[in-house]
Parts: sequence; C-alpha cells; structure tokens
Amino acid sequence: MIAVVILFCILSLFFYKNKSVITALSFFFVYIISLILGLRGEFSGVDTHGYVEFYNNLLVRPSDFYQQFEPGFYYFSLATTVFDSYEAYIFLITAFQLVLMYVSIKLLNCRNAILPLAMYVSFVPGLDMLTNGIRGGLALSIACFCITFSLRFNILNRISVIIASSVHYSILIVLFVQFISSFKLKYKLLVRLNVLVFFIFLFWRVMDVSQLLAILDSYTKGYSVFSKFVRYLVIEKQLMDENVKLYFMVVSLLLSVTILYLSKMVQHIEEDNIFIRLFYISTLLLLLYAAVSFSEYAYRFMFLAYPFQILLIAYLSERTKCPVKTQCLLYAMALAMAMVTYTTKTYSSFEFFQIF
Repeated sequence: MIAVVILFCILSLFFYKNKSVITALSFFFVYIISLILGLRGEFSGVDTHGYVEFYNNLLVRPSDFYQQFEPGFYYFSLATTVFDSYEAYIFLITAFQLVLMYVSIKLLNCRNAILPLAMYVSFVPGLDMLTNGIRGGLALSIACFCITFSLRFNILNRISVIIASSVHYSILIVLFVQFISSFKLKYKLLVRLNVLVFFIFLFWRVMDVSQLLAILDSYTKGYSVFSKFVRYLVIEKQLMDENVKLYFMVVSLLLSVTILYLSKMVQHIEEDNIFIRLFYISTLLLLLYAAVSFSEYAYRFMFLAYPFQILLIAYLSERTKCPVKTQCLLYAMALAMAMVTYTTKTYSSFEFFQIF
C-alpha cells in the first residue's frame, strides 16, 4: 500500500501540468486502492465479518433484517444482492466511497485529485472508514458530494444530505452543522475557533471529568434524550488505548494547522464563499469533537470532520502561489502518515485479493 501511494505521488507531481494524464492517473489510483482494500478477506478488520454476515442473511431472508441497519444502507445492500457475492458487496462499498470523494474533489475544481485521495487513505480515519466503519464512511462520502455539489451549482443542498443520513444517522449532525453554516461568520472568527479547539483538547486532557459528568448525569435524569446522550459519552469501559485517542487529536490539530497555514498563503481567501462554507462546516465539526474528546466514543465525531478537512486542504493547495511546492510538502506528510498507518498490527493482519 505504501509503495502504491509513493508511486502515484511521484507520477502526479511529474505529470502535474498534463491535465488528461492526471485525470487518468486519478481514476487508476481509485481503482487500485479499491482493489486492495475492497477485496480484503472476511476477517480483515473488526467489522468486515459482521457486514458479510448481514449480506449473506439478505441473500436468504431479506425482509427479516430490515431493522438491523439504517434504511438507506439496507436498500443499498439489498440492491447489491444481484451479484450474489459478498466480495462484490465489500468492493462496491469501498469503491463508492473513493469515487464520491474523487467527484467531490473535482467539484472543487482541483486539478490533482491524487493528493487528497492519497491523504485520505494515509491517515487511520480514512482507512477505518474504508474497512471498518463502512456505513459511516459511505454516508460521509455521499454528504461530501452533496455539499460540494450544492456549493458549486447551488442545488441539491440539504435535502440530499438527508439521503446520506439514511445510510448512517450520524450524518444528521453534518446536516445540522450545514444549516448553521448558512449564517455567515467572518474568516478571522473561524480561525480563532480553530485555535480554541486546541485549548479545549488541552482542558479535557488535564481535567478529571468523572465528577463533572456525574453531576451532569444527575441533572439530565428524567430527560430521556439528554440522559441517553450523557450516558453514551461517559461509558466507563475503555474502548481504545490512550495513545490512539491522542493520535486522533494530533491528526485533527495537524490538519487544522495545515488549513490555517495554507489559507494564509492564498490572497483574498476571506472572500471565497466555497472556502468559507467548507471551513465553517469543518470548524464546527472539529469543535464538536473537541467538546466530547474526553469520551471513549469521541473518535466518531472526529471522523465527521476528517473528510471536510481533506477537501479544504485539496482546495487550498492549488490556490497558493507555488502549488507544486505546496503539494510536495503535503505529499511528504501523507507518506509519513502512510508509514505509520500501514505498519500497524491491525493492517498487517489483513488478507487481500480473496476473490482470487
């Protein structure tokens, strides 16, 4: 996987000025990554086996499993039963995510789609959404497409994001954030909110939240929705290592700092409506993640902001004064993170090309 990322990084920089070659390479990159990750074995990753079982059940008794997942994902899965192959099912989910991310990038008028796609698959959140949290990943890629399409053509807008939420209900948060982003904020305030994220992370790292949350839990009793949400956040069971939690925080801050740095290199960026709306959405989602970063489930909120941060970096990187130099630095970041992501025990246990 690392070799694939390195190869396409070099090719995209070498052929950067040749638009047709870059387009062809982008399609090929999506295809190769879809093959590598989409044709993984049934027991590769945490959740693949569960989705394979769900698919096999749909082949036998489809009506009995309607309520197991969201209706949009159910009907998508049901449609793929025409292939009568769980390998095709997993491959299509992986490929759809990557294709939708590619289209979202192109809707932002980015010449080189390989850079953001390489970044997307080089960090753990991208890999996880392609191999484990595939419902959330598919729904997020649909939401990214809907939002970038609406920014480009001013149609589809919120109704289409509701469709994405039918694949995974977490997208309702994105829908809410998209609605809030229609109320204009200035660029400088969004920058300050990104700085605030760091201090919120720091606060929760040094703060003992157990007593605070116990008090909050006592006050929300009797209010079922709020009480369930608080109990969801304050689960005592440790789901992941502290180093993994810290990794997600560092990645979020790294991408946020990259966006802030690149935005300073683009003239009149505060007047760019597409940038401001995307920056608004990613900032609010990042704030939400920071606000609940003490929770074992906080990583799920981080995943919501992640693809929008990648889209912002792609958008800004080609609008700097020296786009090739900028992209070289971003490729270095992607390669460094790919080295970390694809040398983990989790990825090394994957089985590939099982269809053969």
